Amino acid sequence: TTGTATTSIANATTTTTMTTTSTTTTTMPTNAQVRRLRREFGSHERTCCKFGPDIVEIAEGMGYEVWVSTEHEVHRIRAFDAASGSALWEVSGAVIFAGVEFKATKGVVRNLKEARAFDVEVQDEEMKPFVTVTFMPMVLSTAWYGVQVFFASYLMIIHEGSLEAGGLPWWRGLTMVGTIPFGNVLPKLFGFALTGVPPSRRVMQGFMVFVAFIFAGWSMASFRSAEGSFYTFIFFSTCALSTATILIVGLPIFVFWSCIQTKKQRANSRNVSWKRHAVWLLWLVFASLGSWFLMYGVALVYLFLCLQNKFAASSALPILATLCELAFLKGTRFVYRKLVSRPRNPRCDSAKLNGDQRRLLDMSIQIVHSYKKSTELISLLAGA
Repeated sequence: TTGTATTSIANATTTTTMTTTSTTTTTMPTNAQVRRLRREFGSHERTCCKFGPDIVEIAEGMGYEVWVSTEHEVHRIRAFDAASGSALWEVSGAVIFAGVEFKATKGVVRNLKEARAFDVEVQDEEMKPFVTVTFMPMVLSTAWYGVQVFFASYLMIIHEGSLEAGGLPWWRGLTMVGTIPFGNVLPKLFGFALTGVPPSRRVMQGFMVFVAFIFAGWSMASFRSAEGSFYTFIFFSTCALSTATILIVGLPIFVFWSCIQTKKQRANSRNVSWKRHAVWLLWLVFASLGSWFLMYGVALVYLFLCLQNKFAASSALPILATLCELAFLKGTRFVYRKLVSRPRNPRCDSAKLNGDQRRLLDMSIQIVHSYKKSTELISLLAGA
């Protein structure tokens, strides 16, 4: 990762010779010090994912070399096994040391508080790592929507049969209030794709209330046909109409608030291609909501084939779902390279997109895959 690394080594004693390479021996920090630093900076590992900065322990039998330029600027740190001399890990780039032990080195700061003041943010958006899905929010959101679906189904079993023409299905609106967490999707996904401006907490809270209000309203809406029949919307129609309303009404509001929120984005607006932002947004809408409708169609095709031949239906379901997912993934890859990745090449002088759009690339892939797996599961349950 490009940027400035901030390093702290506890209980270190240094022997530095002002040559190209300086070898440093250290006493091993205690396990309590290492754990405290990792908790302080949120450094931990879970399965294949790594969170926070790397805080490595200098174990007994290890040494490290500090490569210094003629201007006393550190450019590389190399840890090695003292017995064999083989490299264990290495840090390159501009390095800032925290602690009086390194006072002979240029750029040293006195403590970690001063080290945190340095700007170590990666400037090249394409060099940033992909976002990962953290475990606890996933568990909480699954539990939240599980409880919502349970109460929605329970209240519908009790009250739907007694709903009269022109009546108000209040139980639908009550359970749709549980869609409040869905309000994060618009600012974080579609709003960020259009503006590249991260939403503030106030904007996020406002959209969460707005989304719950829209979902509750459409779930209780009804109409009469020309023949006098009374109709209400099914769950899929409610979600489709609510999402369309949120996009039409919410996006202009988010653009307005984002322009007020960040003056820096307006100052750099000459180097930003708003046309590319708009096309990138349209593709994300098509890839997420379009795949939702397409997978719904795959489920209907499966149910239709079940009436004819269950073997043919079971064979066609995974093939159709996989082909749809593959088509959207290939399209997302092409659009991202065309609109985001290539214009950010240093050799390209064209206008670029704001913000870290790689997170949206990752999220769009997750959305399409979740629709595919849920379609396969629900279709198999319905056709069993």
